[in-house]
Amino acid sequence: MLCTGARILLESLKREGVDLFFGYPGGAVIDIYDELSNHPDLRHILVRHEQGAVHAADGYARACGKVGVCLATSGPGATNTVTGIATAYSDSIPMVIFTGQVSTPLIGNDAFQEVDIIGITRPCTKHNFLVKDVKDLAETVRKAFYLARSGRPGPVLVDIPKNIQQASCEFVWPEDVVMRSYCPTFRANLNQLRRAMDVLVTSRKPLIVAGGGVIMANAAEELCTLAHLMHAPVCSTLMGLGAFPGDDPLWIGMLGMHGTFAANRAVTQADVILAVGARFDDRVTGKLSQFAPNARIVHIDIDPTTLRKNVRVEVPVVSDALSALQGLRSILESGHAQKDWAGDHADWMGQVLEWQKEHPLSWAKGDVLKPAAIGEAMSNHPIAQAIVQAYKGELPAAQSYQELGGYGISYELDGETVLLGNSRLMEHEKIAYEKANGIGTVVYVAKGGKFLGYILVADTLKENIADSLAALRKQGIQKMVMLTGDRRETAAAVAEELRLDEFHSELLPENKVEWMEKQKGAEGDKTAFVGDGINDAPVLAAADLGIAMGAIGSDAAIEAADVVLMDDDIGKLAVGMKVARNTRRIVNQNVTFALGFKILVLLLSIPGIATMWMAVFADVGVCVLAILNAMRKKA
Repeated sequence: MLCTGARILLESLKREGVDLFFGYPGGAVIDIYDELSNHPDLRHILVRHEQGAVHAADGYARACGKVGVCLATSGPGATNTVTGIATAYSDSIPMVIFTGQVSTPLIGNDAFQEVDIIGITRPCTKHNFLVKDVKDLAETVRKAFYLARSGRPGPVLVDIPKNIQQASCEFVWPEDVVMRSYCPTFRANLNQLRRAMDVLVTSRKPLIVAGGGVIMANAAEELCTLAHLMHAPVCSTLMGLGAFPGDDPLWIGMLGMHGTFAANRAVTQADVILAVGARFDDRVTGKLSQFAPNARIVHIDIDPTTLRKNVRVEVPVVSDALSALQGLRSILESGHAQKDWAGDHADWMGQVLEWQKEHPLSWAKGDVLKPAAIGEAMSNHPIAQAIVQAYKGELPAAQSYQELGGYGISYELDGETVLLGNSRLMEHEKIAYEKANGIGTVVYVAKGGKFLGYILVADTLKENIADSLAALRKQGIQKMVMLTGDRRETAAAVAEELRLDEFHSELLPENKVEWMEKQKGAEGDKTAFVGDGINDAPVLAAADLGIAMGAIGSDAAIEAADVVLMDDDIGKLAVGMKVARNTRRIVNQNVTFALGFKILVLLLSIPGIATMWMAVFADVGVCVLAILNAMRKKA
């Protein structure tokens, strides 16, 4: 039976075990979507953007281990997938991306929405295909899935022209895949495994590094067994998290820039490192010359290009992680079962455990600094940065971070919600809390609905702030008022020190706006507001002139402001006002002089008194005098 290219594609997906894929319709793939209604067993997830489709396919592949599939139209639809493709390529995620293309006769003719997606994605795909004949479509899909899931997994792109989707031929599904140029090695060389075990046997300070290859090969159980047989500590890369039980006594955490103290110290002190399915990228190694200076490295990876790419490797093993670990276990049990692995590594394990106790990734009950620092690390506000700097340690990234306007922030940690903010936040969430005493900004901290404590931050004034405000008063500023969400005690102390006319404390963003509107309505004077936080954005927009701090200001404040002080120096306002007034004075002088002289010459020309030279001077001369006047230095 004859089938269109669109039908062949969907039938091929079912043959590959695909039951769900993600996509966004477009003209170059409309035939595929039209055929989709005839395949109710294929579930299509409609996204709102092609980038969403490729990221969703990526997440699907990570979650279930199957090949992720997405579909996008030609031109901008195809190019929108590039970011997600590059992500999958970097993380070795199996994925097949189908893109529509203009008809084959139009390729290379700058047709509407024609893009060379093959050329664009060549650096960030494992392979890509341009289908030029409908008879090759089924075989191409078969090869694409084979490439995506075999060897080192990765994304594969298949570009299908519109006329190929519409063309018809017999559907023939190839059961076998033959690619002479692609022959990944799945089973380890026995001699290399023996060499690796010879190195491991001599170790006194071994360390196992697990990467994403362990998870992709379903080798977690073999890894755990080998680690216990060797009595060796285990750490992992970011992609390797989950390959080893987190509650196992041999587990010492993640390696690298965002890893644990114990894992990074162990790398420095280890004499042998067994790396399985891991890439030694810069986030893991840091400065290459100082990475594992005393270690002999055994590196197992299915991708031969990864071996010896960044670090020196004594024994490289090209193999699937499962096959290699099974082989090492067999050699150990048959030839080295009598070795006292636990006794030989007892001192080493004791040292590693000591590092874990000295620098844990947890905090004692009542400790509020670390959970506060984790949340405040997402902000560039001076108070937030002060809290982060006060905690001298490594911080995990905050999950589900959210700013709560007028209250504070929230994020997720260990499956519980952490709240950081003012007293109104505690009251709003009905959390019993201890009220703080003292002058300064208070950050209350709660986790899982329970109050942990508070942090009192003394927000010191800038050295030149008093002089800056005095300079503003000299420029004619009649009234200076502070609007703040801080406590009354803190606001009163600051207002007194700066000799402000008024202060209003414990205000929500809407309270600031209300005050500003009343002020404008009552006195009719022009108002200016200076702010930096997200809570200041509404009142910045409401004021006649909104002024935001550029360095420490939030994005919301900067967007709402009319003026941005890039160096956060409020004294520049006085300078700016002075310059503006001098500029206006000169402009008025030039306009008055120019118009006055021209009118005079015009009047003199009526009775014939004005000469040609007077007219020339009224034109060119006045212009020159105006320029010279503008160049005068104004005090």
